[in-house]
Amino acid sequence: MAPGRGSVDEGGNQEERPAFQRANSVDEVSGQAPAIVTTFLTECFRADGLPVPQELSENQRKVNKDVAHVIRDIGDRLSNDASLNGLIQQVVVTKDTAFDTFLQVGVQIFNDGVVNWGRIVTLFYFGYKLALQVINEIPLIKMIIEWVCQFIKDRLAKWIFEQGGWVSSIYLLLIISL
Repeated sequence: MAPGRGSVDEGGNQEERPAFQRANSVDEVSGQAPAIVTTFLTECFRADGLPVPQELSENQRKVNKDVAHVIRDIGDRLSNDASLNGLIQQVVVTKDTAFDTFLQVGVQIFNDGVVNWGRIVTLFYFGYKLALQVINEIPLIKMIIEWVCQFIKDRLAKWIFEQGGWVSSIYLLLIISL
């Protein structure tokens, strides 16, 4: 069995995840990212009691909501991380600086080459915090979604695929969030 495709039970035995939940390719993981990122932002806006821009709330599937909800639950813990939030508050986002800022922070999160779900959630959380700063500028929010998705495609999709994909990894994300 490929690494990351199952879980370990209490006896230390590998349990295979059902095949229907695994991603079939890196392209599938990348293709699911826009809906998952959009749904994640929507869930965060709702959880924070903010109005959800209509453009973000269309075409959401239950599977994406499940993945985004688990990621948001984990990300909620980041809201208590004073040092992270202090750094985020220092970031001033404008149309001209937003992409460079996002890219610099994204690269910094993964600068040692280590990829894990905690860091991926941190990337999502940072994307949400950027979106909050520009909540009234829908085109910029859509650009932030595109940037997160492009970062995932370029740097993270292969790793996510190796873990079984977004849906398959909900089990692992739930364990992390406990």
